[in-house]
Amino acid sequence: MKNKSLIISLFLCTFLSADSTLNNGSIVISSQEIKILNVQMLVDLLNKFPGVKASDGFISLQGSTTNEVLVLFDGRPLTDSLTGTARLGGISTENLEKIEIIKGSGAALYGDNTSGGVILITSKKNDKSYVNKVHIAKGSLDTNKYGLNIGETFNDIGFSLDINHENTNGHRLNGDSKINSAKFDINTLLLKNIDISIASSYTTDEGGTTGRITNPTPNARYKKESVGTSMLLKNSGFEGRVYANKNDDLNKDSDSNLDTFLKTQTLGSDFKYSGDILFIGKSIVGINLENRTAEATNSGSHDENLYSLYGMKQLNFDRLYYNFGLRANSHSEFGESINFEAGMSYKTDDFKSSIKITQSSKTPTFKQRYYENTTVKGNPDLKMESTTNYQLSLSSVITESLNGNLNLFYSKIDDAISGSYDINGIYIYENVTSSTRKGCEVSLDLKINSIFKIDASYLYLLFKNDDTGLYLPAKPKHKIQSDIYAVYSNFKANIGGYYVSDSFNNSSNTEVLQGYFLANSKVEYKHKSMKFYVEIENLFDKQYEVHVGYPSAGRVYLFGINYLF
Repeated sequence: MKNKSLIISLFLCTFLSADSTLNNGSIVISSQEIKILNVQMLVDLLNKFPGVKASDGFISLQGSTTNEVLVLFDGRPLTDSLTGTARLGGISTENLEKIEIIKGSGAALYGDNTSGGVILITSKKNDKSYVNKVHIAKGSLDTNKYGLNIGETFNDIGFSLDINHENTNGHRLNGDSKINSAKFDINTLLLKNIDISIASSYTTDEGGTTGRITNPTPNARYKKESVGTSMLLKNSGFEGRVYANKNDDLNKDSDSNLDTFLKTQTLGSDFKYSGDILFIGKSIVGINLENRTAEATNSGSHDENLYSLYGMKQLNFDRLYYNFGLRANSHSEFGESINFEAGMSYKTDDFKSSIKITQSSKTPTFKQRYYENTTVKGNPDLKMESTTNYQLSLSSVITESLNGNLNLFYSKIDDAISGSYDINGIYIYENVTSSTRKGCEVSLDLKINSIFKIDASYLYLLFKNDDTGLYLPAKPKHKIQSDIYAVYSNFKANIGGYYVSDSFNNSSNTEVLQGYFLANSKVEYKHKSMKFYVEIENLFDKQYEVHVGYPSAGRVYLFGINYLF
């Protein structure tokens, strides 16, 4: 390992002259705005925002991968840097207090694997009134969803429990799945001034792996199990977070005699202080420690450690804000790295602009290095990825009823972790020596009257291999999304459209993934404590593929009832 004293000295010297904050150019969604968007689950809510793409196990900001986005739920990570997956399923929107989406930055405060950005989710605490809900839904493809969300406060101690179940037969042979999840939270005050929150979650996901349509895998099965817990302590300017995540991923395919597993575990702690510090004034300083272990088929056991020191500062001059931050990392497997962040913003009541530059690293996941099943093969020789991001953001209240946002971004990436499908439909990971990601994002929010509201966004993305001039796989150039919302008396309705342009399915750009347009709709009626709704996805029954050889379902519907108490 390289000499750690050099990196720590660099950290201290730089921090004495500069530090940073992170909410520069972020999007903040309040609980009231969440209600207007009329969605049941967190995944559906995230997909409403420009530049965001999410599923139960996947999250992307501006064309990034899941392992480039950190999602924190009350301080507990929902994204796993060891497997490169997200645990976003089974989270109801009813008891969310706010969501903050920070695009293209976050590495100084939150560490590696944040070049895409950071999403901070905050739930309602014991000083808020919980929304208790029973949820039942049935739909096409023999889909069933059941959920229970309850919360209560006893003697200033808040308790909440979320239990969810979902199963479906899928639209292809061996495409069935069953997901069960449970989440339990406790929050209270200790000694009248220490805020403590304890959260635990458990998720199981099992089903079939369909394979490419030209190379089906009718007997391939998977089972995933995830356990996570965290404790968060806050007292004045101090904040401490301890967390643990454990994931087991098992796969079997009798046709190919394949029986593989990947087991990972993370133990971590993060301590920071925000307040006045001698000689440098109001700042943030912190330390993060992590131990990561993995065991995989044919590759044995692996044990890695990560140590980080970080600092941030903001300087205010009337309406101008200057931000600086630095984080020094020491990784037992990949050596030392520096995360740097600097930015400037200008704010008035109706206008906000910001410009920032960030530098961060991304470590290849254990899954990318060691995992193997019927559709994926790991690469143990993957290198750490290094990214420098430049971003310009403008937002304005154009009129009383119209808001607009513009975001320009440019990223230079060394040793980008990518991959493509081989002729057998197996996805193989690889490093791209040098690549560039650039584009722009435009969004508009128009309130027509007391009934109708329209949101629209456009994302333009160019993601190329600098050495070959070819496009990276699965990075469409154009994405357009628009939603119309209507609220009248006890009715809520929305209809939305989503367009994705052509992209390439392999790194040689010889296999084209056709673009597609989808429309979705939802209608809800509230009667006393009951909510009745119907959702239709792929309203016009379009045939499309998210990956070449993997056709998606046609039109699907879901009927649901929520009972609030």
